[in-house]
Amino acid sequence: MGALRERLAARSVTLVATPAALEVLADLGYNPEFGARPLKRVIQKELEAPLAKALLAGDICDGDDAIVEVDLTSTRIVVRRMHADEHRKALGGDGVDGGGDAGEVVDTTAVV
Repeated sequence: MGALRERLAARSVTLVATPAALEVLADLGYNPEFGARPLKRVIQKELEAPLAKALLAGDICDGDDAIVEVDLTSTRIVVRRMHADEHRKALGGDGVDGGGDAGEVVDTTAVV
């Protein structure tokens, strides 16, 4: 995750993840036989690839905050641009519900 954070920092993009998204990534990346080794591939497939596509498509631009959350209808990881009201909530602001996961948003740099 450190290399991803560095690449995003060069574009002034902050990556934020909901607790549910972190849990799904951890579940997908754990294998009893190999431990957490598959986690790198899961992060590439479920996080880096969709993030790269969003950057190329212009859905996430330099200076944006990107949120990683779980789509509750498909239980898949979704990466998208974070809206201003969600950013305030993540920082403990006015409590406006920005949708997505009901949990508090956590900066992945503090988690990983």
